[in-house]
Amino acid sequence: MSNNQILSYKCPSCGGGMKFHPGKGFKCEYCLSVFTQEQLDAVNVAEADTVQTDPIPQGSQSDQTAGAAAQPESESEQSGEAVIYSCPNCGAEVITDATTAATSCHYCHNPVVLSGKLSGEYKPDVVIPFVLTKEQAAEQFRKHCQGRFFLPRNFYSEEQIQNLYGVYYPYWIVDSEVSGSYTAKGEVERVTRQGDDRIIHVTVYDVERDGDLSLRDMTGSAIKNKESEILDYILPFELGKAQPFSMTYLSGFRAEKRNLEKKDLQPQIEETKKDLTLQLLRQDVGGYSRLFSEAVHLNTNGEQWRYALLPVWVVTYCFGEKIFMYGVNGQTGKAFGELPVNRLKLTLVSIAAGIAAAVLAFFVLMMLGGSDV
Repeated sequence: MSNNQILSYKCPSCGGGMKFHPGKGFKCEYCLSVFTQEQLDAVNVAEADTVQTDPIPQGSQSDQTAGAAAQPESESEQSGEAVIYSCPNCGAEVITDATTAATSCHYCHNPVVLSGKLSGEYKPDVVIPFVLTKEQAAEQFRKHCQGRFFLPRNFYSEEQIQNLYGVYYPYWIVDSEVSGSYTAKGEVERVTRQGDDRIIHVTVYDVERDGDLSLRDMTGSAIKNKESEILDYILPFELGKAQPFSMTYLSGFRAEKRNLEKKDLQPQIEETKKDLTLQLLRQDVGGYSRLFSEAVHLNTNGEQWRYALLPVWVVTYCFGEKIFMYGVNGQTGKAFGELPVNRLKLTLVSIAAGIAAAVLAFFVLMMLGGSDV
C-alpha cells in the first residue's frame, strides 16, 4: 500500500479552509482573506502531521506545505474500488474512487488533497490553474444551450448549472525532435485549345521533401473513465502559461490521477507526429494542381514527456438510462459535450409537422381540383 496523506490547507489568519479562486488567488471561505502562492509558501501555511502505517517508499515525494494527514481505511486502491479516508478537519469519512486526488468533505465542505496519489512518479511536472470562474463557465454552458428547442428543460436549469464542478484532469504533453521525409505524386495541368475544343494536358511529377522538425506540445488525456470522452475535444490549452506543480492550486477543486501511461498513449502520439510532419513538409510544396499518393516517414531523434494537470469545468446530466457529459476548458473556455434530446418534444413536433403537411396538401389538391371544374 502506498502512503497517502489528506492535506487541508489552512488560512494563516483564522485557520479556516482555503480555496483557489481563478483571478483572485487563495481565499479563505471564513474570514475572506486572500493570499498569493508566494505568501502561502512564505508562511508555510500547511504543517505536515502525517499519520502512516507504512514507510514512505524510497524516492517518493511529498509536498511539505501539507496540513493534517490520514491513512486510507479501505482496501487497497489498486483494487479499483472506493477508497475511504478520514477528513482531517472534522473526522468524517471522505469516500473517493481510485483515481481521485483532490475533493472536499461532504460534511464540513473543507477542501482536501490526497497527496499520496500525486507523489513520486505520479507527481505532475506542471499545472495550469483555473482561469475561468464557475460563473464564466456557466455562461459558456448557457450560450451553448440557447436556441436548442429539443433540449430537456432541466438540462440547463439554474439548479443543474449549480452542479458544475471544476476538475484538474491528467494529460501527457510531448515534445519530439524528428527527421521526416515526404513523398507524393504531383499533377500539373496545362490547358490548350484546338478550334472549339479545350484540351487538358496532365503531367505527373515525383515530389520529395525532407526536414528536421521540432514538434511541440502534443497533448493527450492520461485517464480513461466515464468522464474522459470529452477531454481531447476541449484541447488545446495555452501550455506556455503552465506553472510548476503545486498542490495548493488543487484546493477547492477535484483532481484526478492518471491511469494511462506513456506506452498507452504512444500510438496516438505517433499518429500525431505523422500528421504534423505531413502538414509541415507539405507547406513547402507548391505549384501543383493536385497531390496524391502521399506518404510520410519519420525517425524520432529525441522525445520529452511531461505530466500535467489541466483545468476543466464539468457538468453531468442523467437522462433516461444515459449520463451526458459536458465540459468547458477552464483556461480558454472551449466547450464540448453531447446534448440530450427530449423525445416527447421531438415526437410532438413531428406529429404537428405531419398534420400541417397533410392540411397543406389537402388545400392544394382542393385548389387544383377546383381549377379543373
